[in-house]
Parts: sequence; structure tokens; C-alpha cells
Amino acid sequence: MPSSTTPTDRNVYWDIAARRAADFYEVATAPGNGLLAVVPVLQQHAATFGLHTTTHVAQMVLAAVVHEDCPADRRTPTGAADLNRLVPPSTDPMALLTAADIQQLLFGTPLVEGITAAEEQATATAAARAAVQDALDVVHQGTAGRGRMIERFWELRDNPRALIAVSILTAAAVRAISTDPAERKCP
Repeated sequence: MPSSTTPTDRNVYWDIAARRAADFYEVATAPGNGLLAVVPVLQQHAATFGLHTTTHVAQMVLAAVVHEDCPADRRTPTGAADLNRLVPPSTDPMALLTAADIQQLLFGTPLVEGITAAEEQATATAAARAAVQDALDVVHQGTAGRGRMIERFWELRDNPRALIAVSILTAAAVRAISTDPAERKCP
């Protein structure tokens, strides 16, 4: 957010981001929904505040849901949620295809172009995976951890493919810890 915003403006923004995070969680975990179900939530937030701010929604979901509800057997030795156990890297090809679909929906990118840029998306997904795990590693540190999460995701601000991958990985992680695995379509 621009530094010219007032504290009240920032509070209003974070209230909006929190509502979008709740919407993101709701659609990501709704029975029968796939990962693309979160796109309207992301579109609404991106249209108002910019694509890079969709990571604020992901940050809230990661902190409030993934960190809090992750089972013990899917955590690192330090107690952080382990993205590799929640969303194994073997699912990244699915994330690449989902990212191509999301690019088509958000930007009108032809699906063929999104798929043929798979190498770029693979690199972006790897960067997003690292950023999400870094965020999960620091979320338990309270305010300082939340600040580090924002900084880490800010590093991806100029990479739309990575920003989309953050949202895909976040939705997949939420689905991985949802209470009824029989209702999950992926992963």
C-alpha cells in the first residue's frame, strides 16, 4: 500500500483483506469446488488493489487456517506447517495447468500461451513454493512473523506467475487440511 494512506485507510484495507480471506477459505473448501473456485475472490481483490495484494489474502489464510489447523504429522520438526507434506511437489504439474487457467481468467491470456510458458511457470511455482514455506516458517512469531510474511511475498510482486502460484498453493494447502478428505477434489 502507498505510504500516503492513513492508519484508518490501512485498517479498512486489512478488514477487506480479512473478509476476502474468509471468502477464499469458504470457496476453497466447499465440497465439489476445485482450485479455480478461488479465482473470483482473487479477481475482486486484484481489481481493487492490484494483483500483488492477493498475497495478503493468502497470508491471512496461511496464518489463520493452515498454521492453526495443520495436523502434527504434516509439520516440520520446528512445528511449522510443512508445505511439502500438505501439497507434495509432485502436484506442481497440476499447479502449472491451474495457473494457465487462472491467467486466462484474470488476464485473458490464451490458454495455449499459458501452457507453452510452462518453464517460466515452473520457475515461478518454485519461487512461490519457497515463499509460502518461508511464510509458514515464521507465522508463529506473531507480529514480526507477519511482517516477514509480507516482505517475503512482496519479493514476488513483479512476477504475476508466482503470485498466482502462491494462491494455488495456498488453496491446495487449505484443501489438504480440510476436515473431510472424501470431499476434496485435489490434491
